[in-house]
Amino acid sequence: MKSIWSGSLSFGMVNIPIKLYSTVEHSAAPGFKLLHAEDQSPVEYRRYCKKQDKEVPWSEIVKGLEVEPGSFFLFTKEELAKLKPEKSDQIEIIEFIPPDQVDRVYLDAHYFIGPEKKKERAFFIFAQALAKSKKEAVGRFVMREKEYTCVISPYETGLLLSTLNYSYELRSIKGVENVEEKVEIKPQEMELAVALVDKLSVAHFDISRFKDEFAEHLKEAIAKRDRKELVTIEKEKKETPEENLMEVLKQSLEA
Repeated sequence: MKSIWSGSLSFGMVNIPIKLYSTVEHSAAPGFKLLHAEDQSPVEYRRYCKKQDKEVPWSEIVKGLEVEPGSFFLFTKEELAKLKPEKSDQIEIIEFIPPDQVDRVYLDAHYFIGPEKKKERAFFIFAQALAKSKKEAVGRFVMREKEYTCVISPYETGLLLSTLNYSYELRSIKGVENVEEKVEIKPQEMELAVALVDKLSVAHFDISRFKDEFAEHLKEAIAKRDRKELVTIEKEKKETPEENLMEVLKQSLEA
């Protein structure tokens, strides 16, 4: 597996050489490209100036922040370089916290952490110390010119790093329409709903039972295209009218 970042874990006087690896293989899913329908050639995006009605070369491109409609603060490459966080090859551990204390809504991307070299004792001591003390490490580091806050957890034989969204980046669920409405629920409805939940409950979650069905249909379609065939995917629209809720719950339990 190819690493995407290398550096060290740093806490106190200890520095542990490590590497980060992506937990997800994004190339596993089929990807579409935009083509010109007439000749099937790829469509290119060009840097176009509306005001002068012409294409603009990179040498004439600057970056700007829109502070009000139509008004921008311009920044040169040199100015932006001064504002960017200094490049660092360290993940600085700030503190240790009990597990599962970070709300899942804050979790962003995930990365495996592995030792820089074989039999790196400090790495395994750190990983086992986290597991034995039942703690997670909170740290910060810079990757690809962006500063991240992260939480590091024991994971199987290694460590898992999860980057975090900042609190000011998150939206409140209070902004979602209709979720705060008070709805009268009949005892019979609740009883049937709980019974249905119990019926569909499993002791252990097995993610391997689930797959991206759209990606599977795409692969099947591509395979059949070789034989001049197409795959037809029928999608059934399911709706549950409110007045039939009790009946639907009963039917679900009997199924």
